[in-house]
Amino acid sequence: MGMKTHLVKFSAILTSLSLVLSTAAFSVGAVDPAADAVLSNAQVAQNNPTTARYYSTLLNRYSQQGYRDYAGDVIQATVSDEALIGETEFNGETYAGILWDENTDSVTFDVTVETDALYDLGVEYYPLGTSGSVITRELLIDGVSPCDEAEKIEFLRFWKDANAPLKDKAGDEVKPFSEEKPRFDNTRLFDSGGKYTTPLKFYLSAGEHTVTLRYVDEPMFIKALYVAAPQTTPSYDSVMAQWQEEGKVGNGTTLEFEAENFDRVVEKTASVIG
Repeated sequence: MGMKTHLVKFSAILTSLSLVLSTAAFSVGAVDPAADAVLSNAQVAQNNPTTARYYSTLLNRYSQQGYRDYAGDVIQATVSDEALIGETEFNGETYAGILWDENTDSVTFDVTVETDALYDLGVEYYPLGTSGSVITRELLIDGVSPCDEAEKIEFLRFWKDANAPLKDKAGDEVKPFSEEKPRFDNTRLFDSGGKYTTPLKFYLSAGEHTVTLRYVDEPMFIKALYVAAPQTTPSYDSVMAQWQEEGKVGNGTTLEFEAENFDRVVEKTASVIG
């Protein structure tokens, strides 16, 4: 009787253990619908062809999707908040645009395109302020930053030598001070890190879109923002062929001039350039 009792108890223990293991296995293997939904959203965001961590990844996604460069005319954007537009005078002429300082957090533009394609973004601007620091903005397309590089878009200032090079006691020339020479500039948006030689281009589907610039540092005057066909770098052979056709190729005569000639130093994009 004692042996049978022990066998019954042992069998019961094995049965209970089997049930516990089965329940644990079911718990481990079960899929939580909420967790699965979060995973799916993360996967969708990761595979979104119009946004990426890095611009290089974005270009790869564009290629995988078969997106092509826009090849039409320039498309002007309009300012969403017309109250931001005013008239400002520069060098004796009056211009309509946005006088933008740190009191305005962001400026949004509306643009409509008719073609699914890749577009450059361009801005016509005038640098303001006297600090000499680089003008910086963050770019959002339809309210979203397309990549890390879009978080730091720089707009250059222009400089010139304040005077001809001076000489020290030893007779050596001393680099002159630089002074800012502000002017209007029409520029495409580039990677501020200098990794890419061509402007940043972004995908826009046919229809209406918003382009937002957020204030990061330094004031500026914006005359216009537009989207355009991406700029490309032509090959040397094609440029040489064009120059030959236009008669711009030299006849072999060597031309010499003084590279430090003060009269030839017109402007530069950094005050530290010699």
